Amino acid sequence: MKKSILLFLAISLTTCLNAQNLLPEMWKFKTGDDSQWASPSFDDSGWADIKAGIQWESQGYNGYDGYAWYRVTFMVPAGLEATAKKYGGLNLALGKIDDVDFTYVNGKLVGGLGEVPPDYQTA
Repeated sequence: MKKSILLFLAISLTTCLNAQNLLPEMWKFKTGDDSQWASPSFDDSGWADIKAGIQWESQGYNGYDGYAWYRVTFMVPAGLEATAKKYGGLNLALGKIDDVDFTYVNGKLVGGLGEVPPDYQTA
């Protein structure tokens, strides 16, 4: 089953199974914000490639302090998907995020932490 995850995250099962190796090292990255970017069908081919788990400041975005999106697509093997369903699904364990995050899977908001400032506006 094809899954898309947007924003910076890591993935693992609550059981002893570990799904970390499903996620590629390089993700798509774009500064700014646009609600259309949450759509699984959005074309992110023009976005930069960036290493997940490393601050964007050290990857060419030094001094940038604002909104940004990470996108990644990966496959969940059928056996792992069945095991995840048996044990209540997959847990997303986010790395350290500064201020606010929203996490989408296949275009659906599945979680988040923090609050967007009251004057927040999308691009």
